[in-house]
Amino acid sequence: MQQPDEGKGAIGFLTTVASASHGVFGGYLLVDELGRPLEFHCTAPVRVSRAQEILYGPTLQSELHARRIGGSLVQAAGVKPRIVLVESQQMMPLQDETDLPVAVVDPDESLRERFHGLLPEIDLREPFERIREAIAEAQRHG
Repeated sequence: MQQPDEGKGAIGFLTTVASASHGVFGGYLLVDELGRPLEFHCTAPVRVSRAQEILYGPTLQSELHARRIGGSLVQAAGVKPRIVLVESQQMMPLQDETDLPVAVVDPDESLRERFHGLLPEIDLREPFERIREAIAEAQRHG
């Protein structure tokens, strides 16, 4: 059973992975201050229909990535992190789906300067790679 303070200091990493043959997968990794995993969730692949492409138009990507995938993953987590880090601007509408702070990790990791001490022990881009690898592994065995 999860202790009430188990998620204290946790950081969430949320990303999506597109697969030409399956659709778009979402992955959400929650880690402690040392980068050790606390929880991991991923979605089944989400496919977009032609009708959805037409109806959503230019808002499709943020709807798909931030709301449908990201929102459901954040809501499913048992641990509430201090912040949710994402890899792209298309995930930022997630801010409307949760009361948690959401920030984009820039390729140069300038976020680390703004959140000094957030995760001093790990590369802020590395957990996203773990998510991609876990999704790829699930596809091989699923």
